[in-house]
Amino acid sequence: MSGEAERLNNLDLARLKSFEEEVSRDPSKGVEKVNLALHWAFEKVKPQMYAEISAERYSLILESELPSSLGGRGVRPSPAQYFLHAIAACFLSYLMIIASRSGLKFEKALVEADAEINHSALSGSEVENPVRISLRVKLEPELPEEEALALLEDAKLKCPVFRPIGLEISLIR
Repeated sequence: MSGEAERLNNLDLARLKSFEEEVSRDPSKGVEKVNLALHWAFEKVKPQMYAEISAERYSLILESELPSSLGGRGVRPSPAQYFLHAIAACFLSYLMIIASRSGLKFEKALVEADAEINHSALSGSEVENPVRISLRVKLEPELPEEEALALLEDAKLKCPVFRPIGLEISLIR
């Protein structure tokens, strides 16, 4: 295979296959560990929150600000917007990996995402489902509906953000 033939939908299939083989031999190789330190800025002229995020080859600073209704100035994306981006990006990544492994080639893949985040718990109200998310997917060329729905369901089942999150919170002393 040439270097170009090993890529499908902008994914390195040889590297993906190598990863899958590694994980089948040692499941711990499938664990990605990520971390960040999120800082609250107390200076009025800075966005309320910032974190340096390190990728494999570089780092960047992400800044966030609460919407004005929650006491922010709304000058940067809100935490909820980053949350929605992360969910949509994770889903689309898994969708493209699964499709590419199956040899499906797309010219366009788009996820439109909407969320309703209910902040009423801040005022003491009981909120049963504080987050509602809707994802709409466009793939071109289009697949037959049954095949497309099966692909979406497979991506949903395998994407880790749709599974329960183990959350541990502790104090740094």
